[in-house]
Amino acid sequence: MNMHSKPVKIGLFFLGLIAVCGLVLLFKGNDAVAMAKEKRDGIVTAEQIKVSFDSVSGRLLKENVKEGDRVKKGDVLMVMDPTDTDLDIKKLRSQIAQLDAQISSMAGSIDVAYQKADTDEVETHRQIDQQKAVLASSQAVYENKLSDYNRKRQLVEAGAISQLEMDNITASLRTAEADVRAQQELLHKLLGGAEDRDNTEDIALPTIAQERQSADNKANDLESLRQQKKQLEVALEQKEVNKKRLILRAPEDGKILKVIAKEGEMVSANTPVILLESSRFFLIVPDALWNTYGHFGSRLFEGFGFNRFYRSSLESYFFKFLASVEAVFA
Repeated sequence: MNMHSKPVKIGLFFLGLIAVCGLVLLFKGNDAVAMAKEKRDGIVTAEQIKVSFDSVSGRLLKENVKEGDRVKKGDVLMVMDPTDTDLDIKKLRSQIAQLDAQISSMAGSIDVAYQKADTDEVETHRQIDQQKAVLASSQAVYENKLSDYNRKRQLVEAGAISQLEMDNITASLRTAEADVRAQQELLHKLLGGAEDRDNTEDIALPTIAQERQSADNKANDLESLRQQKKQLEVALEQKEVNKKRLILRAPEDGKILKVIAKEGEMVSANTPVILLESSRFFLIVPDALWNTYGHFGSRLFEGFGFNRFYRSSLESYFFKFLASVEAVFA
């Protein structure tokens, strides 16, 4: 590599300026990080990260770290007591199992109900056909008895037969008439209020419609149970997520500065329990130049290992110099 090339010279110049700016910020002490450290009013600075349990609260069961420990991203820092969450998960799983049994049973009963409605419809149509035949036979008997009655009434008036024989014919006619009415009532009962048709299969039977409506209602109840199961599954999923959140892990590499919560204490959700010093590098960028050169600066200093950028009120000739060399590194 040619150390006298123009890009190399500019790069070395930048490194020198970074060091100078760092010393200025160190001694001046009014950059964003220093001000945040001085105020300590809940600001998460570039150096310190307040680590808390996400959306869960409970009793702290175990501390895995102490002040001064070095941790890697993903290391277990603390564990919260999972007893209540485990019980909730067990209860939800039991409720889901009960619903599964109810759903299975109801689904089977619905299938049986629809099959029964189809079978009853076929059977009722067959009974209607049979009753129509019986009614037709009764009507034929009645017609014969009526014809015989009319004929013998003329004979009794002529004195050809006795009054007793005429009384017997009259009684027989009334019996045939009563049988016709009885058979008609049976047919009406089978029809259940439906309109009679020549083709029995075209008759829409109210009793069968009621059976199918009852099965439809059961189907609606079944869908309601399925929706209840979905709600419980969502609740179970949330509980399982919360259980994972009971294990507090390091969000990034760093050093434990302070352990705020102790074993056995009750911890509220989103309340800091550990103060972690980040191992990452940060660069303080002045407000006056951020809007104009922020994007260019971020691309430039990523090459030097800076992976986050903060604005500061401190003016620096170094950042003003970015304007003159933007074309070289853009």
